[in-house]
Amino acid sequence: MTRHLWESLAGPVPFAPENPKLPPFYQMLVLSMYWGLVDARETRLFSKTTWLSVRMFGCQVRVKLVCHMGDDGHPVATILAADEQASFET
Repeated sequence: MTRHLWESLAGPVPFAPENPKLPPFYQMLVLSMYWGLVDARETRLFSKTTWLSVRMFGCQVRVKLVCHMGDDGHPVATILAADEQASFET
């Protein structure tokens, strides 16, 4: 999860894996994909991107989930705000 997305969800609170806001966010993300509530999808040579809207903490948050190869060559998923551009996407 990028800093920009975290701050849009939690405000100016430092990221912490044990933050109680994370499990419901991940659950809504997975359920939205399971139910097919996807805004758009894009497949590139080395990545797949899915855009979706997740309702969390009283607001609608548009996110982008990018599945790609990590630095060590293993697959990873990065969660960004929908309007963010990551360095590995260029």
